Amino acid sequence: MSANTTQAAGHTPHAALINWKTHAWTDPGMVSWYSQRMVENSGTNQLKHLLEIDLIRRNVSGKQVVDVGTGTGRAAIALARDGYQVTGVDSSQAMLDETRRLAEELTLDLRQGDLLALPCTDGSADTVVALNVLVHFPNWREALTDWLRVVRPGGRILFDIHSLANAHYAFGQDPASWPEPLTRSSDPKDFMHFNMRVTAEEIVEFATDHQLCVRGIHPYGAFLSAGNVNWKLWRSLELNRRWQRLQSWIAKDSALFQLNLFIEQALIEHLAPSMAGRLFVVLENRHDPSANEAFIEDFSELERGLQGQADTSLLAKLPLSIADYHASWTALLPTLRCQHYLFQVFKSFAEHWPGLDWFSLLPTDIRELFTQWQSALDIDQQALSIARHWADGLTVPSGLQREIAAGAQYNLVEQLLRQHYGCFSGVRT
Repeated sequence: MSANTTQAAGHTPHAALINWKTHAWTDPGMVSWYSQRMVENSGTNQLKHLLEIDLIRRNVSGKQVVDVGTGTGRAAIALARDGYQVTGVDSSQAMLDETRRLAEELTLDLRQGDLLALPCTDGSADTVVALNVLVHFPNWREALTDWLRVVRPGGRILFDIHSLANAHYAFGQDPASWPEPLTRSSDPKDFMHFNMRVTAEEIVEFATDHQLCVRGIHPYGAFLSAGNVNWKLWRSLELNRRWQRLQSWIAKDSALFQLNLFIEQALIEHLAPSMAGRLFVVLENRHDPSANEAFIEDFSELERGLQGQADTSLLAKLPLSIADYHASWTALLPTLRCQHYLFQVFKSFAEHWPGLDWFSLLPTDIRELFTQWQSALDIDQQALSIARHWADGLTVPSGLQREIAAGAQYNLVEQLLRQHYGCFSGVRT
């Protein structure tokens, strides 16, 4: 999708980035690859698609919809099937041609056009939606300003963007303290990896300045990984090979897929921007500055509460009752794989967002099971720590203290588990 390089890019310090992003998907070969990527079932790919389309469906308003940066029509085709009158806009004719092919008999109005100058008349749309578009462009404010021109009073603008709060709460506000992958993806000179990150405060400030009302800023995709990093969980989970293998089953295990969907829709979406690497934003063309102020105050209180810095009733912010959560987990945990997955998720929640009593959301039997697993992990970690450090400071004549220490670790751990912790029979399966 173009960012109007002729109109605006030449007047922005990010002109080169905008120009590159504008023309990156005009090659038919790239379009063909992208189209296949949208339908393949691997990793968390289809989970991401389902989450985004569902968020759009629940927040779209009216019947006339403009899909900005329509790409291969992922949002446009879904909305057209739902009965909406959809105009799809993209700078790439190759993308529009692929959308036309995929849409088959569906009625779609497809127009080649520009991100900052939509080929639509003023006030012609009930909703403007953009899926995976503004995440690429630094001039998001200019884009939203033109989209507002197209939206009727009372209409809506829906878009996704990366969460800066997620990075801030993970590594601080000083980019000098960020790990290299985060720094790289925040660099507008790195065209391939750049991701636009904003705070909820920036979105609300823009909305108030342009007489818009914020209807929602929903974190989502907390466990999508790949190009959707949750920086709070990057070191503890996303770099962990066991976690990566477990996530690889999401595409193949329907129970694990449904569990992830529930975690997102019944938990993550209702919490604060630090919970995930992406945000789904709902703006309404209606002037209500007091509502915006209340919105940001509520968000700030929720964020402090999650970090354990405020005494606030976080359970009241969630959409279900405790009894409903208990019943849902019972139904969603039919296999050991699902139980193990949720155990890893809740462990991470409790570590990084300690202000909510996560385990109170679990039924008694699952809570007891997780407590046993955590106890076993603690014992393992203690035994391994003793085994790894028992020879610290040891000196032997041969100078092979490291080799001797490493060679003794396995048997030492066994003896610790059997004789000190009393939790290993010595029988190997």
